[in-house]
Amino acid sequence: MGSINHKYLPIDLSHHINEKSKARHPSPLKDIIRFMGKDGMISLAGGLPHPSLFPVQRAVFECEPPHTEPSFETPLVNLDLGRGPNSGKLDLTEFLQYGPGAGNKKLVSLARELTDCMHAPPCEHEYLLHPGNTNAWSKVVGLLSEDNDYVIVDEFTYPLAQALWILLGIRATSVSADEQGMSATGLRKMLESWDETTMGQRRPRLLYLIHLGSNPTGVTISAQRRREIYAVCVEFGGLGFFMANSVFTERLLRVTEVETQDPAGLSQALTLALFQNWGIDGYLTWLQGLQFQYRARRDWLITAFEDSFIVLPATKSPVLQAQGNVASIPDSDGKLMPIFSYIEPKEGMFVWSKFYFHGVRRFTELRDEKIEDLEQAFATELWETLAEQLVLLTPGSYYYAWQGPDKTSTVARGADPESAFFRFSFASPSKEQIEEGVRRVRKVVVQFWDVST
Repeated sequence: MGSINHKYLPIDLSHHINEKSKARHPSPLKDIIRFMGKDGMISLAGGLPHPSLFPVQRAVFECEPPHTEPSFETPLVNLDLGRGPNSGKLDLTEFLQYGPGAGNKKLVSLARELTDCMHAPPCEHEYLLHPGNTNAWSKVVGLLSEDNDYVIVDEFTYPLAQALWILLGIRATSVSADEQGMSATGLRKMLESWDETTMGQRRPRLLYLIHLGSNPTGVTISAQRRREIYAVCVEFGGLGFFMANSVFTERLLRVTEVETQDPAGLSQALTLALFQNWGIDGYLTWLQGLQFQYRARRDWLITAFEDSFIVLPATKSPVLQAQGNVASIPDSDGKLMPIFSYIEPKEGMFVWSKFYFHGVRRFTELRDEKIEDLEQAFATELWETLAEQLVLLTPGSYYYAWQGPDKTSTVARGADPESAFFRFSFASPSKEQIEEGVRRVRKVVVQFWDVST
């Protein structure tokens, strides 16, 4: 009988790497560093500053212990990080010095342990630490995409992710979604019908997807939908999800060595010391506490919607193709006017809403003025009025997939007419602020929709 711990060798994905990344070579200075730690080595080669010149001698952090609910009565965890014989919990010296591009070995080992514990990847894989997701995504785009390529995204996607590729001439091609996330059927249809002559570029090979608590929509892709999407990607030679295939980590390490190098040493030291104190189980307990907190905050916002609007399931609403729930207010005749629809998020910290403008007096006035992008003009006016009433939402226009400078208007993007999107966040306001904020939204809605309260 074979071992249940056996892992398969990773498949060869080298054909996905772009030409620039294929041309990268290891930093020669990093070759020197790997010899410096040998016992008895006298280095006359490197330009590393002597540790005695580092100004930081000691760092003390007071952190919360792992818990599911915050408590002011719980004693804090004291992390005392120093240097030399009296270094405390962790010797800072190595963290203040230049380090390997992959990051501190002990911290990398903890990342591996955590991933194996929670996800048990079936293939051999490697790890690189990075200074932040934006930087990491930038490197992935630089690894896999050629200039002027297309990237597959959700209909609404994170704006900073797009900002990284717009300068390369890369455009997005979006796939529709429902309550379970990106449509695998829509993805297949888009890939099957891709015409390189019409589109001017090869079929997309990179898919950007947030599968848990998507920003901005809050959608969590179901396990079955993920399998369906993965099957389509495999069929069309797409990239699977790895943490991460060694072919990619080796190339990513090359770019890290000559750009950011290793993540900030003090950040690595604090993270390592905290993980060593908490352990994997403690970290998971802390994550569970976050889950409870955000679930409660989400419920505050949903309840505030129900208190300020009449909320019905989308199936009982006159709005065609609405998903989730529809918030309405009665007009002067008592007939319900749909204001916005939303899906209750299962993850994340946002509620994504679609506002409906049909029959709104001010929207009709703008139409008569022959505004170029009617929906965006009205959405902007609505957003600015909300801000004047001291309630701030995030405009949905920030999250539209970038299809090029000629496809920025509602009509050019092929978006639904007489509607626009806004994102509600329940991350930081108190329960009272959320309730008051939604009341202010209703006040502006009553003004624009021209109905009595």
